[in-house]
Amino acid sequence: AVAVMLEMTTTASPPAPRQKCFLVCRFTLPDPSTTSSSNNLFNKISKKIAEKVTEKYNCRAFEHATNDEIGRTEDLVAKSNEIAFHLPISLENRSRVTVGLYKNNKCIFSYLLEIDDDNKVVGCESGQICFKGYFVNRNYFTNLFQAGFSLSDPLPEFCHFSKSASGKVGISENIDQLVLPLEESSSQQKLFNYPLMEMYAFTKNMGFYTATERTTESTLTLPTSAATIAHISHSLSKIKNSLSVVYNELFVGICDDLVDFVRRLGGVMVLYEATDFITGFEIWRGDLISGSNIKVATRSSHILVTIQSQSNPPEVVIGTIDTTALTPNENGITAVPVKMFSPHQAVGTIQLNISIKPRQATGHDLSGIQFFTPQVMGEVGIDWLNSNLEKQADDFADLEKLAGFYASPPPLDFNVETNKREFIAPFRPSTSKSTPLLRCIPINTHSHTLVVEKFGSENDAQCFHAITTGVPADHFLSFGNGGLYRLLNQRNNLLRQLHAGASKFTTRFITPHTNRGEYASCLHRRTLERQLFELTHAINLRKMHILPMFISQLVTVFVGDLSSVSKVKKHINHWINHGYIICMEGLLSTLGKELGMIEDCFGMIMEMHRVGVYFELLCGNGADQPGVTNVTGSQCLEGIKVDWQSDGGILVSVYLNQQYYSYYSFLHNRKILVKPILFQVGVDIQQWGSNVVQTVKSSNMGKKIEKDTAQNSDPEMLNRVNEFSFHVLNKQCHLLFPGDVSASIVPQIDPLGPLNPIHVHSICTPLFQLLDKGQMSDKQKVEVTVFHYATQISQQCGAGSIIFCKSGKDRTGMQVTYRQSLLMEDRNFEEMNALRGIMRLHGTRIYICEKNVGQPKYAFNSIQLQFMPDVLRPPTAAIAGVLKGGAVFRGEGMIES
Repeated sequence: AVAVMLEMTTTASPPAPRQKCFLVCRFTLPDPSTTSSSNNLFNKISKKIAEKVTEKYNCRAFEHATNDEIGRTEDLVAKSNEIAFHLPISLENRSRVTVGLYKNNKCIFSYLLEIDDDNKVVGCESGQICFKGYFVNRNYFTNLFQAGFSLSDPLPEFCHFSKSASGKVGISENIDQLVLPLEESSSQQKLFNYPLMEMYAFTKNMGFYTATERTTESTLTLPTSAATIAHISHSLSKIKNSLSVVYNELFVGICDDLVDFVRRLGGVMVLYEATDFITGFEIWRGDLISGSNIKVATRSSHILVTIQSQSNPPEVVIGTIDTTALTPNENGITAVPVKMFSPHQAVGTIQLNISIKPRQATGHDLSGIQFFTPQVMGEVGIDWLNSNLEKQADDFADLEKLAGFYASPPPLDFNVETNKREFIAPFRPSTSKSTPLLRCIPINTHSHTLVVEKFGSENDAQCFHAITTGVPADHFLSFGNGGLYRLLNQRNNLLRQLHAGASKFTTRFITPHTNRGEYASCLHRRTLERQLFELTHAINLRKMHILPMFISQLVTVFVGDLSSVSKVKKHINHWINHGYIICMEGLLSTLGKELGMIEDCFGMIMEMHRVGVYFELLCGNGADQPGVTNVTGSQCLEGIKVDWQSDGGILVSVYLNQQYYSYYSFLHNRKILVKPILFQVGVDIQQWGSNVVQTVKSSNMGKKIEKDTAQNSDPEMLNRVNEFSFHVLNKQCHLLFPGDVSASIVPQIDPLGPLNPIHVHSICTPLFQLLDKGQMSDKQKVEVTVFHYATQISQQCGAGSIIFCKSGKDRTGMQVTYRQSLLMEDRNFEEMNALRGIMRLHGTRIYICEKNVGQPKYAFNSIQLQFMPDVLRPPTAAIAGVLKGGAVFRGEGMIES
């Protein structure tokens, strides 16, 4: 390998001084001993390549050299299906040499070098990039060309690979990391189904380092979502019609005498249902037609017949029917004489012919599944109940259909651009948030890795690994009434109101004529009970949509962390005994729809802590069992299964290939409790506006605020989220590092209760001081340092990492590159900012934007940048600069900003 020093001008704004960096060129020789001047030749070739790298790429047709000109094919390609970087050295006088990437004995990208008899490079032409009939991104293969990577080998999450002579995958001898093949999509006809890779090089502490950045789709998203929604669907089918509400259906015959009686009083007949001292509600009102029937449904013990006269003052006569005392004849009809009374006297008797039939309203009783919120059945009215149970059945049937689609997705249409895809696949673009078919698949989920290695030292490597994704939230149901956390709080408030008003009334039969005040209270209570019923269903439906996304993201993090042997060795006992922390970093604002997204994510975290989520590893030979969803496109994973445990928890079983499962035999029959936490910091102009004025009605800076912004603003939500997560993290530190004197009492602390500084673990003290209300008094300050301390503590606890924003591309890309830059220490701010600018402009994250919206741009404009923290600002050359909601935005090709 030869390092060539270049001087480059960075794209930082304002322009930074010219920076020195290195281009590393690696060469593979069939027989290094065949030339004596290889070092001199390599230097010359490297310099020539460096010149070409600094130019803009101009793609044109290139006739590939013959085998005689490039050397023997069998020397260039070690085995079939290998993509490698080769330089044949059989040079005679002036010849043409091809340096390129090969696959299946065909060159798919090449540089043609002309070398004279003095071994001088006199010409260099770039070849056409063509792979499987598709024109693909030139920079992608150029980066591989510079780095000398092979894509045929199953690379691990951390880009280290070792294979024995027998072909068995093993543990690297030099770098202590397990070789789990990277999860890749099985559909590889497009560039974006391949791993995106970028190489950087830099100096630090008088040493030369290389950094390998890699971003890859996860094949786990679709099968895990499918397994979760399939189990939900199976549970719904088992409990169908398990909810049973018995009621009576009454048919009241209208005779001529009744019509004459009502007409004589000059009034209108109204029927009420009533239970002694408990309820009273109107159930029928209308004109009487002789020979017809009035149909009513009720669970009450009495029917009240009232006739309100048109006299002045109006007079009301009332009679009662005891439905429990009806004795039908052989025709099923009961002749009921009803005595009618006014407040002062008996008015007369009416004869009613009543038939009664017992009925049953059926639905899904979710109370047996602890994860779901139990339905409280109040006096909501039978007709209203039947209508809503029918709607619920339709919602659940739709989910069952969705489970069938996910289990057997149709073939992918690869002629559709990735940002325009709206069909079932492991990758869900951010443009498909409102697509009903994809509502249970996580948005834009990728495994992102950076490995920093010291040049010449195979044992000196640092790794950054995180899952990047869109927020796990229910975009399908939207956020007009808030997210899951807010809805759960609203439900608790309704229960408290109903409990406070549960006392019996003083009037036996409650109507607006017998006791107007108590009747109004009855109506109010029924309104609350109906709201509770609808809200409970909305909560459960929201849980059903969010849980598959959430489980998919957590499993992807877990499998990624298993690929690090050093991490597993260090923390596996902690995971088994005290749980596995997954630290989520959210970059949403507490304003408008994004507030609802935070509430969805945080509400699901709270529910997972309530019921418990567990992971277990199983051998793949059991993947053919019922309920197991197969994983395709992976060499190490065979299946995923999601199930409810007897204690109410959620068990996620990951089936590994038998070859890989042997590495984890120590996890046999072990279940790992997952503890997701969320640290949330708003980093954009919307959060600034929420912090300063809390209710944003308009803006004089040209940004259109979404319609629901003014109604939905809650800056204190960040404090609630961060304080809860701090409690969980602090408690975990006491469990793992019990040297603190207060460790014995911390486990009894309520995660939502107050925290005394004496209970704060020493490791967590900096984060506590930052989150303490006294330290956070400046609401206009966006404190991204919260992430820095939270991730430091989480890493000491062996935690997994998830980074998300709304779509998982723009703000997420800024946070990922900021986290990566922290691995490159001992630099001043200007150097670090320039380094981050290079990663944001030329790294893999900008291609994630292109993959989602069709353009390699971050969806920010220059105004928004002014309100973002300095460390999260992208180069101005990489921003879209389009205002959301404007006329320009609605044009084709524009992207969200």
